[in-house]
Amino acid sequence: MPDCDPWPRLSAVVVAHDSAAVIADCLSALTRAARVIIVDNASLDETADAVARTLPTASLIRNRANVGFGRACNQALAQIATEFVLIVNPDAVIEPGAVEELVAAADRYPRAAMIGPRITTPAGTVEFGRRPVLADRHEGPDGLPPPDGDCCIDYVAGAVMLLRMSAIAETGGFDPAIFLYCEDDDLCLRLRRAGWSLIVAPSASARHISGGSSPASPALDRLRFWHLAWSRAYMEGKHRGAAAGRRFGLIRLALYGLKAVLYAMTFQTAKRRRDGARFAGTLAYLRGEPALATTGFDDRVAR
Repeated sequence: MPDCDPWPRLSAVVVAHDSAAVIADCLSALTRAARVIIVDNASLDETADAVARTLPTASLIRNRANVGFGRACNQALAQIATEFVLIVNPDAVIEPGAVEELVAAADRYPRAAMIGPRITTPAGTVEFGRRPVLADRHEGPDGLPPPDGDCCIDYVAGAVMLLRMSAIAETGGFDPAIFLYCEDDDLCLRLRRAGWSLIVAPSASARHISGGSSPASPALDRLRFWHLAWSRAYMEGKHRGAAAGRRFGLIRLALYGLKAVLYAMTFQTAKRRRDGARFAGTLAYLRGEPALATTGFDDRVAR
């Protein structure tokens, strides 16, 4: 019989980058975990100080460069010895009782590799129903109504996810080639192909300030749009073949280039920058450039 208290059965992982403004609330909800590991991706703010004040018992990995979300998660996953790991964005907060519900769902469904909670935004809307990035149109629309009970699903949002470590040991962690975006889609797809299921348990709840993990800036926006385009093309090539990836990339390259020119002609600066970054990210993929080449990543970490 599993222990009635699920917290000793799991560790928690938080990947942070300039997250001082939000990480304290996140960590305050994780104090009962068997172990908490924070991977700080070269923050320039007071993230490390906020961690020390809020949860001094946590393990802190301080990277000299921003290695991206997936690689940072893999650093922590290599140190996990518990049955489960709870990965939480620094701008997300687990509600009381949510861990108990997530682990109970994992026990109900022993072939569930990933279990997600009901996630709400500050506006009160529920984050549920996004199609995986490689889903065909006939696989259902975005924005489905949230379920009343447990639901098997193709994609669990990366903001909060409970992972079964035996499934990760079998299929591997996050794809280290992806710096940002689609790493959760890729993991979900690989788990499903290996015969594992993904579950949303709405009796567990969490709050998420989407995009709140790092402060907004034009430079960060450009980085995000660049990697969103690169990762989307990479997913196409990885899972549907090199020819499909190149075809997808060429179509998107033409689309983003045309839109960037039109927005420049109409003085829509923000949209021009957005699609210019998407064009550059897609072009980099087509040229075979790795995503981490743009980030200053040099594979060195300080612990």
